[in-house]
Amino acid sequence: MLETYIRVVGVLMSLISLGFIVIWSMQYSCLRKKDHHKVFRLHRLQVVYLMLAYMLLFTILMNTYGFSKGILMLFVGEIALLFLTDWIIEHLFTTSLLPLWSISQYLLIISFVVLARLNLDLGIKQFYMVSGAYLLAFITAFIYHKLDFVKYLGIPGIIVAVGLLLMTNTTINGANNWLVIGGFSFQPSEFVKILYILFLASMFVLFPKNKQRTILIAGIFVMALTFIQVFQKDLGSALIYYVIFILMCYVYTTNRIYIIGGGVVTLVAGYLAWLEFSHVRVRIEAWLNPWADIDYKGYQIAQSLFAIGNGGLTGAGLTLGTPNKVPVVTTDFIYSAIVEELGLIVGMAVIVAVAFIFLFAIQMIEKTHSDFDFLLGSGLVMVYGFQSFLIIGGVTRTVPLTGVTLPFVSYGGSSIFTTFILLGLLQGIKLSIKKHKVRHKNSERVS
Repeated sequence: MLETYIRVVGVLMSLISLGFIVIWSMQYSCLRKKDHHKVFRLHRLQVVYLMLAYMLLFTILMNTYGFSKGILMLFVGEIALLFLTDWIIEHLFTTSLLPLWSISQYLLIISFVVLARLNLDLGIKQFYMVSGAYLLAFITAFIYHKLDFVKYLGIPGIIVAVGLLLMTNTTINGANNWLVIGGFSFQPSEFVKILYILFLASMFVLFPKNKQRTILIAGIFVMALTFIQVFQKDLGSALIYYVIFILMCYVYTTNRIYIIGGGVVTLVAGYLAWLEFSHVRVRIEAWLNPWADIDYKGYQIAQSLFAIGNGGLTGAGLTLGTPNKVPVVTTDFIYSAIVEELGLIVGMAVIVAVAFIFLFAIQMIEKTHSDFDFLLGSGLVMVYGFQSFLIIGGVTRTVPLTGVTLPFVSYGGSSIFTTFILLGLLQGIKLSIKKHKVRHKNSERVS
């Protein structure tokens, strides 16, 4: 009886996820037509869908954990958090990015449920971290909206970024990219991504007269950050820094030579890394043929593919799969657990959600009259989109595994706080659009 109920919930979750995709598509179309009233009404429908999906999935977990105090408090706490944050978003952000916030809540619900299923203690910790991250995102949005000197913080920011990377003192999962102070640990490379984008946007706006010289100077800092990450064996962050630099140079100059040249350099650098670094060879060999050494080099990716293949369209059922067989399943491979137990349809909805976050953010950024806001926002959504591509592509064997996390979904304070800071900055840019529009009109009158 319970197993039948779990499978029925799996089917309903797939249908709800398809409904979300339809709503996101409608909201995107409405925003293009500037029909904000309909966007808001669709947002209210999303809230109903979110609560329905969450309660259906959590009834399974409550039965699994025997209606213990921990799971009941987690259920009530997460419901309260979702309602409270949604109220704040609707009432305090008068020009809010409602679809973007709603998509993040969809991903968070999946994260809450899957993490609580995998490890209840980690699920509770994730809830506390997300609560703090929401507060930080709201504060970031208001501060960014009020301050006009953020664009001058690029150089101090990159100095802090380099310092943070050089302070790492602990190796976890083969990468020496963790900073442990007392009982507190975090990955500086996650926070450095924000400072890095701030630096590039600042450089490109403050020194526009000689673009080639500006790019060269910025490139020196980019090389420093990238080499530090390579030698710390944090290949995912190194690749993100490099690719985002190439993409932002293209946005800055609109010259396609940066894309072409960057692609060539990427291939050459990848080949040299394969020759020089054993851990790079292991990753690439596992990507090319995980079955050749399934007990060692290819173990992670093979278990991930087994889990994904076991899911089918609507999943094996929450708690009916074996996702804990996949190494580091709560962080790097959480997407495999999602597809195994919730199904391929939900897995595809996660990918569509990532794509729509990118589309909604770009749609908003295009409306700004501030070059700095445009560059900063572009860089932020590039980081989010490319990182999501790397992790989903890595666990599905589309690209070599790089060991980054899935934003809004993977367990970890560094990832969660960084992702919410990114979201807060985008909201701050949205709040600043009207202010910059007025300034732009005034400057046109003066000229």
